Amino acid sequence: MTPEPLDALAIRRQLSPATAAALNPIHIFQALDSTNRWLLEQGKGGDVCLAETQTAGRGRYGKSWQSPAGNIYCSVRWHFEVIPPHFGCLSLVVGVALARALEQAGLQGHGLKWPNDLWHQDRKLGGILIQTAEVLSQVVIGFGLNVNIDPQNGDPIDQPWCQLSDLLVSLPDRNHLLGLVLEQLIPALQRFPAFSMPDFLPEWERRDVLSGRHIRVLSGHKTLTGVAMGLDDRGCLRLRDPSGCEHAFSSADVSIKL
Repeated sequence: MTPEPLDALAIRRQLSPATAAALNPIHIFQALDSTNRWLLEQGKGGDVCLAETQTAGRGRYGKSWQSPAGNIYCSVRWHFEVIPPHFGCLSLVVGVALARALEQAGLQGHGLKWPNDLWHQDRKLGGILIQTAEVLSQVVIGFGLNVNIDPQNGDPIDQPWCQLSDLLVSLPDRNHLLGLVLEQLIPALQRFPAFSMPDFLPEWERRDVLSGRHIRVLSGHKTLTGVAMGLDDRGCLRLRDPSGCEHAFSSADVSIKL
């Protein structure tokens, strides 16, 4: 099934007046090397960039982000008046916003894998990449969602994955999905300077797919295994190793130990 084309007007029709007013143009490209890169180089605060495909998408640690047609590849450039004190928690807040939007679309059973992935039954459904612009108070928030991939185009993806077309009885079109996401994401960004971990933590914990599970953590050149113990008050991942010692990671590559 050929996906409907991305349409800026169709997306804007779904936004509340407050959300629409916070956004500048929605730029749509048939193909782009990276929506994040385009906004870093040419975007302004409030700009949104979408692409039908990406030729050089990137995930964390410079990993390739496979970007076949039929999905959502979106980046938003956002300006904070000052750098928020809990800046390291921004990807967690974005993840919750995306999860809420997918719930509104009818999805159930999905969750968040620290620090930046959406999962459904141990398969990747989407990812988040946040990059700072030259002005440190400005960030580009990129996210990708697997919506409806041609099976032939899914072969190069190097991990178990899933897509919304297989998970939803009635699949909304991508413009509708983007409207739902932006309606959750923009207010979350507006509230972020007043972020409170005690207030946020219960909502994260309900969606945490790692908590209580045996995991492997690669941080720099060091690999540790143990049980995931949720987040600390800085948003770091807590791990209890086999000896009972607890470690906290602000950035790491995490996999579930089978």
